[in-house]
Amino acid sequence: MMALSVQDDETALELFRRANHKPLLTGLAFFDEVPAGSGGSKTKDKGVGRGDVVELYGPSGSGKSEVLINVVARCVMPAWLGGEERPAVFFDNDGRLSILRLEQLLKGKISNNTTFQVKSASGGIGGGGGTTHASSSRPQQLQSDLEDVLIGCLRRLRVVRPAGLFELLAAIEVLRFELGHRPAVVVVDGMGSFFWQDKVW
Repeated sequence: MMALSVQDDETALELFRRANHKPLLTGLAFFDEVPAGSGGSKTKDKGVGRGDVVELYGPSGSGKSEVLINVVARCVMPAWLGGEERPAVFFDNDGRLSILRLEQLLKGKISNNTTFQVKSASGGIGGGGGTTHASSSRPQQLQSDLEDVLIGCLRRLRVVRPAGLFELLAAIEVLRFELGHRPAVVVVDGMGSFFWQDKVW
């Protein structure tokens, strides 16, 4: 049972919305231990709350993009594997997102998951449009199931590579109308990528 307290100047609609949206858990302790909505609302839930804006900054090579890839990976992974199983949007402003790195990270998280190993060993994942081969060997079954889950994860991810600030703004506006389900997380990597380009104009 969840207990909610009404905040000062909070309408019933705001309380209802807050009660029906659980925070996003990223799997990263430095995000998940902070109370959701810590920018203003006082909630006991931990994680990144709906509408929260989190900014990572630091020198080049400090791991900011790696943190973002980990957040996106946790977001798109199936719930039965400990993920959020929710859509995510990744704005790759500087074109440095490595899809191969994301694939490697997802494969590692999926294949090392005990639930995945047990389900795959007991006849395959199935149900997700995957192929279950009763006559295939265990390594082939594991590989097939891994690919099925990986494809499901990648279907929940939209990567946008804008060429400039105006294209970024247009893409954000289009996504508001295009996405049937609101993404659990919108990641913008390389916020300053268009600074000098826009200075010229």
